[in-house]
Amino acid sequence: SNPALAEVQMDRSLEDHITVRRIRSYETEVWRATRLAALKDAPDAFGPTYEDTLNRPVSAWADRVTDAATGDRIAVFAAVLGKRWLGLAGVGTAGPDDDLPLGTRHLGSVWIAPEARGRQLVPRLLDAAHDWAVAGGASRIALEVTETNERAINIYEQYGYRRTGISHPLRPGSELNELRMSMDLEAPQES
Repeated sequence: SNPALAEVQMDRSLEDHITVRRIRSYETEVWRATRLAALKDAPDAFGPTYEDTLNRPVSAWADRVTDAATGDRIAVFAAVLGKRWLGLAGVGTAGPDDDLPLGTRHLGSVWIAPEARGRQLVPRLLDAAHDWAVAGGASRIALEVTETNERAINIYEQYGYRRTGISHPLRPGSELNELRMSMDLEAPQES
C-alpha cells in the first residue's frame, strides 16, 4: 500500500500542517499513484481515463514529473500532509491544439482526496497555480470542468472564474461536456 494515499483522518489541527508546493523531480511514483487515484475516484472529471493512463510507460511519467517540477512550460502543485498527497493542480502553457488566446495558461488536473474535501485546499492550490502563471507572464487562466460537476463549478466561480460559453465533449464518444471557464490574472502591485 502506498503511504501517500493512506487514509487520513482529518481534524482541524492537521489543516495547519498541510503544505501546498510544487512537485519535485524525484516524486514520480507518488505523483503517478495520486493521479491514478484521482482518475479512479472521479472518472468523469478528467479527459484521460484510468485505463489509458495506467498503461503509460514509467519513462513518460518521469519525463512529465521532471517538466512539472522544474520547467517553465508546466507546473504541478500538490497539497501535502507529511508524506500524504491530498490534492493536485496542474497549470501550463496552452498547447498547439488549444484555442486559447496568447498569454493564457491552462489549469487542469485539479483533484482533492475524498477525505480532505471541504478543507479549502482548492483555493490554496489555485493560488499556487495562479502565482506560477503570473510569474511566467500570463494575463489569463482557463480551465475546463465537466458540466455536471456543480460543486467544482461553484468553487471556481467563488474564486473568480466565469463561464465563457465554450464547451466540448469530455472525451471522444462521451455524452458529457466540459465547460470552459476563465479569469484574468493580476500581476502583483509594486509597492
